[in-house]
Amino acid sequence: MALEKKILALGGSGRVGQMLRAGFEIAGEHRVIWQSRTPLPGGICLDPLADDGVDALANAMKGRDVVFALAGVTPATGGSMSINSVLANKTLAAAEQVGIRHVFFVSSAAVYGVSDVAHREEEALTPVSDYGVSKQRMEEDILRAQSPIRSVILRIGNIVGADQLIGGATKGTTIGLDQFAGGGFPERSYMGPITLTSILTQLFDRALAGDALPQILNVSAPGTVSMDALVQAGGFSFQPRPAPEQAIPRVVLDTKRIEGLVTMPENAAHPDQMIAEWKRLQAAVEGNVT
Repeated sequence: MALEKKILALGGSGRVGQMLRAGFEIAGEHRVIWQSRTPLPGGICLDPLADDGVDALANAMKGRDVVFALAGVTPATGGSMSINSVLANKTLAAAEQVGIRHVFFVSSAAVYGVSDVAHREEEALTPVSDYGVSKQRMEEDILRAQSPIRSVILRIGNIVGADQLIGGATKGTTIGLDQFAGGGFPERSYMGPITLTSILTQLFDRALAGDALPQILNVSAPGTVSMDALVQAGGFSFQPRPAPEQAIPRVVLDTKRIEGLVTMPENAAHPDQMIAEWKRLQAAVEGNVT
């Protein structure tokens, strides 16, 4: 008897969606069916932004228990940032139409402002980019909705391979890295793609079990990684350059809340482990491992 596809994931054709599809395959997570606007093997092809987008989404949600709403506009994809709110509202309307209990909405660490201390989920948001502002508005729409749906907002940190640092690098190139007056390089909250897959799978398990989850969660490996350490772990060379005045030295997410809900993979916060996860995923995408 085929395993039921209890989880509908929206946005399977983007960079993160492609990585997660491969990551779930590696993990043996076969409860997820993916939606995209272009055909995917075994997936659902529909355009949520079409005039019948809500009805099409509702039809795709029938028989599911959890929706993972990854679809959206990023600086890399281009398009109007207002689409992020439009997609969230259409997803909520469709989920309410068919009685979906749990929807995970993907937001971003970009909603936070500049701070030397770890960003906590309950702090006031002061985003500095248009993308961050769009995600803040999306979150506000979700939190304002009067709905029986259990919505969980996932503020996801940097993902190795989906970022501009490692994901945009090619073999043999030298990466330019901002270096601050004290000699240090930027530090960011990061995680490997398989760590993200593991976190999501555990959150889905909790939702399917009926557990009450916090409405907002930072999602990342604990602490920060210095970008020079990550570049070196990836086997790339880099060239220091004076950091511009607007460069942010450190962005760190407080991960206490998520660490209380899931078990992090061993060494998830180590740059060597993050790079190993990325390389394993690349091999899986190329069909070299299962």
